[in-house]
Amino acid sequence: FKRFDVESYPKFDNYDKDGVIRHKGNERTDNWVFDTAYLDVTTNFSLLGTENTFLVGANYLDYKYDRFMAFHAGEDVAAGTTVTRPGTVRSKKSPRREHDTWGIYAQNMMTINDYWQVLAGARYDEKREDSLTENQVSPKLGVIFHPTSNGSIYVQYSESFMPQGEVSNGSRTYINDGEKLDAERGISYDSCTKCEL
Repeated sequence: FKRFDVESYPKFDNYDKDGVIRHKGNERTDNWVFDTAYLDVTTNFSLLGTENTFLVGANYLDYKYDRFMAFHAGEDVAAGTTVTRPGTVRSKKSPRREHDTWGIYAQNMMTINDYWQVLAGARYDEKREDSLTENQVSPKLGVIFHPTSNGSIYVQYSESFMPQGEVSNGSRTYINDGEKLDAERGISYDSCTKCEL
């Protein structure tokens, strides 16, 4: 999607002296492009006296971002006077930022009997940006106990992965510019109970 933004920076340094306001500003155009795709396939089967629901899938994201800025010339305008659109003194097109991410995953829900179910799965994620590639395998394991026909107790363990890329100085100077940042990795423990009335 696209966004067009006009920003103004009025200054009132001379307002008390001569009633003049100094106007400056810029125009900014942002353009984000998200191309996505995903696929899920599910099948049911029996194995050694258990009933299983097996899921395998994949997802993909191609991300692009462009930014263009035009900076306006300063103009002194008396208070109460309409401010016309000032001329542009310079413009700047930022380098395109882009990356693609994809993941594949599989999990199986095994029903052992009327009381017990086990969920096991894993997910592989990868992010590619310029010459930097980050990836991770994240497991998932859950157990469901059904003490009654209308109630259940659920316990789950899972891991997550969020790439952070590398340090980019932009308009500032950092001593670790270009350094790869550690990905955010999370571990989650969940437990809950459910009862249908």
